[in-house]
Amino acid sequence: MAINSLPTTTLKQLELDALLDLSNAISHQQDEKSLLKIYLFTLIANFKIERLIMYEFKNLKWVQILKHGIESSYSPHSEELTQALESHQPLDFADLEMRSLNQMFDFSIPIIKDDNVVVCIFIGGVQKISGSKEAVKFIQTISNILFVAILNARLNQKRVEQEVLNMELSMARKLQLQLFPEKLPNTDFLKINATYFPHQSVGGDYYDYIPIGNGEFMVCIADVSGKGIVAAFIMSNVQAALRVLSKQGLKMEQIAIELNELVYKNTKGEKFVTFFIAKYLPRKNMLVYVNCGHNPPLLMAEDKSIISLEKGSVMLGAFEQLPFIETGKIYGINNSILFAYTDGLTESIELTNTDKALEIVKEIMINEVDFNQFHTKILKEIPLEKNAVDDITIMSCFYKVDENMEYA
Repeated sequence: MAINSLPTTTLKQLELDALLDLSNAISHQQDEKSLLKIYLFTLIANFKIERLIMYEFKNLKWVQILKHGIESSYSPHSEELTQALESHQPLDFADLEMRSLNQMFDFSIPIIKDDNVVVCIFIGGVQKISGSKEAVKFIQTISNILFVAILNARLNQKRVEQEVLNMELSMARKLQLQLFPEKLPNTDFLKINATYFPHQSVGGDYYDYIPIGNGEFMVCIADVSGKGIVAAFIMSNVQAALRVLSKQGLKMEQIAIELNELVYKNTKGEKFVTFFIAKYLPRKNMLVYVNCGHNPPLLMAEDKSIISLEKGSVMLGAFEQLPFIETGKIYGINNSILFAYTDGLTESIELTNTDKALEIVKEIMINEVDFNQFHTKILKEIPLEKNAVDDITIMSCFYKVDENMEYA
């Protein structure tokens, strides 16, 4: 830089003006983008700089975060740039053989944090302060102040984002819990138990019991892909629609078709719902069901034989129209136990050992455990809370035909 001293009183006034501008911006808690703009305006207004590039070392590489007065075609020599960026001391390019840099810039200013260069600023066209080491030092000072302000702004932004996320998760959790039935039947002829373990993020698990009348009722379990408020809203729509459809006397496959149209219309194929629904028909001692891509529930008959309920279709919402659908029918359901679950159960056993988890459940079912202790036994054998990677829902239903019931 050419030696051309700036009067001390003038420099002090410039420094004061620059510091006041930046301090005012920081006090008003400006965001990162605004802070960079004010910083640049301060340098231009008070020191008449013409060119500036600011680099920050982020994610193990140098990233350009601010640029002024530089043509887009300009590209410094990579080795010279690296040498300048890694310098812990301000560089005077007039004294260095860095042609790709000294043709554009007068000096560089590094910002050090934990003994590492985290930001480097190249400044050019500074005739007003050319040769003033005090001015360069002051610019380095306010650059450090800027960087600290930016770090604080980022922390504040993360805090705000986390508060918004926490609020969303709280809303989603409340909405999800509202979907679960307040009370489940517990009589000599019908017992339904459900256990729900929420994960850190709100998932889209859902179970329900829907009495229809004349002794008939439905049970269902479902899981929406994704998490958060979106998943909770999708499931709330499914629940509301299912409650209406269940009262219309529709066949099981038609209910699945209607729900698929609803999910696809709302999500355009970007979200899907695994869904299982079963309807108990006491007069026929029969259960009819449709499984739309859900983990197959287990049904244990009175003779201790266990089958997987797999018939149905693909998950809801994956296609505009279900490509196929089949209704499963099981006769002789007196003294039967239905066990349904979401994939959080199987994922909790050695990550994804589905067979092991289900073998544990089957063994517990066969060994005539008191139904009221069924879930307690499962939770003892499978430590769900410790290994959970997703929401976990388990639901079981014990059904016995009431021979004294009169049907309309």
